[in-house]
Amino acid sequence: MTTTSKMLFIDDLSEKGLVGSHYGGMVACCSRPGEVMFLPLYVDPGVPFHSSLLIMKGEMELTYAQETVMVTAHDLLQIPPYAKIEAITPNDTCEMIYLLLDTTYADSIGWPETENPSGKEKTRSQGMFPTIYHIDEMKVLEMAGIVKQIESAIINPHFYMKEIMRSLIYVSKAFIIELDSFEEIVPHDFSHKENVFKIFLHLATTHFREHRLIDYYADRLCITNTYLSRIVREVSGKTVNNHLTQLLYDEACRLLSTTDIPLGQLAYDLHFSDQSAFSNFFKMKSSMTPKAFRAKYSKV
Repeated sequence: MTTTSKMLFIDDLSEKGLVGSHYGGMVACCSRPGEVMFLPLYVDPGVPFHSSLLIMKGEMELTYAQETVMVTAHDLLQIPPYAKIEAITPNDTCEMIYLLLDTTYADSIGWPETENPSGKEKTRSQGMFPTIYHIDEMKVLEMAGIVKQIESAIINPHFYMKEIMRSLIYVSKAFIIELDSFEEIVPHDFSHKENVFKIFLHLATTHFREHRLIDYYADRLCITNTYLSRIVREVSGKTVNNHLTQLLYDEACRLLSTTDIPLGQLAYDLHFSDQSAFSNFFKMKSSMTPKAFRAKYSKV
C-alpha cells in the first residue's frame, strides 16, 4: 500500500478530494458506505486528527504494536491523532462510514466528564494505538445516525452552524465515552447545551403556530428528538411540549384580549384543526372558554 511522508490535515484531504462532506478544516465525514481513499495516510507518519471508522461491510486487517487484528462489520475503529499504525489493509468488500475531527477543534469542545472518584481521565483520545469497539446493531444505527446528522448539517448550512456543529461533535464524543462502559456521563460544562436551548427557543418563538411537534425542531437543529428533549429539560426544567404549549397559550390570550378576530378564524390562524379543538385547548389551560376570556379581558 502506498504511504506518504507528508503530514496531511483535513483541509488538505478536502482539497485533494479524498474526503466527502467537510466543514472547513475541522470536520470531515461520510454517512454513505463506500471507498475510503485516505486510509493509506494512517501509515507513517500518521494523521493529525481524531478518526472514527465504522465498518458496515467486509473487513480489514490492522497491524500495530507488532500485532495484526481483523476489524470486521459492526466494529467501530477509533484512531487517535498520530496513531502508530504499521499497516492497514481493507479487503475488496470493505465498506465504512467515517467521522474525522481536527485535533485542535475537537479539544476545544472538550470531552464529556464522568463521575470518577479517582480523578483519572477516562478517555482514550490521547493514546498512541487504535481502539476497536465491537458494537451491536442498535449502537451501529446510533453511530451511523450521528454521522448522518453531522453530514446533513454540513450539506445544509444553518444560521447557527457553529453552535449546531459543536453540539453534534459533543454528542459523538459522548457516544465514544459511553462505549468505554463508564458510569453515567455528567457534563459540567453546559455552554453547548445552553446554545442549543437558545436556538430552540428562537425557532419555537418563530414557528410555534405552525409546528408543535419536537421532530420539526430536532430536524432544524440536526439532532435527535431524544437529545433535544434531554437538553431542553436539563437547561429549563420544562419539556419541549411545555414551551410550545405556553407560547401557544400566550399568543391565544394576546389575540383574544387585543383583537376581535372571530374564534373560528383565530383557531385557523393558530393551526388548530377546528374551533372546537382550539376551545378545548384553551379551556384546559385557563379553566374558561375563549369566549368567556375575551369577554372578561378584552381591551378592544
